[in-house]
Amino acid sequence: MGPIMHRGSRLLRFGSAHQSRRCIHSSPPKEKVGLVETIIGFSAFSLAVLGPAGWFLCHLSSYKKKQKTSLQD
Repeated sequence: MGPIMHRGSRLLRFGSAHQSRRCIHSSPPKEKVGLVETIIGFSAFSLAVLGPAGWFLCHLSSYKKKQKTSLQD
């Protein structure tokens, strides 16, 4: 390992990111997540991610019209 890589690994090893990992504890959930909750969660997540992109694609023709009129002025 080169000297630059060695210095970088030392900084990462002693950084705050390493200290925050110590506080994370993994254990089984107290209550099982049901099918309905899973479907609602995945639906909300996909709507939050794909919703703005879908809205933009649906209104793309109006954006093109606005751009053409502004270029002619």
